[in-house]
Amino acid sequence: MLDRDSVKAWAAIGEYSSLGIQMVGTIAVCAGLGWYMDRAWNTKPWGLLLGALFGATGGMIAFIRAVLKANRDTERSDLEKNHK
Repeated sequence: MLDRDSVKAWAAIGEYSSLGIQMVGTIAVCAGLGWYMDRAWNTKPWGLLLGALFGATGGMIAFIRAVLKANRDTERSDLEKNHK
């Protein structure tokens, strides 16, 4: 049987292992929208480039937020363990 700390560790692994997939997905979707706009408005390659840039920026912001949240959670957990 898994103890509480093991369950928390596995939950964190699952949560953070999806960050790479989320980042790649965000870039791909935004670049795809940019590519579509290029074809519709004949603005090749600017829509694709801007879409990829926006996707990379959005993916990086989400990644940084997740890392900062993980850091806060770890600090909070460490404080609770030290005060017991």
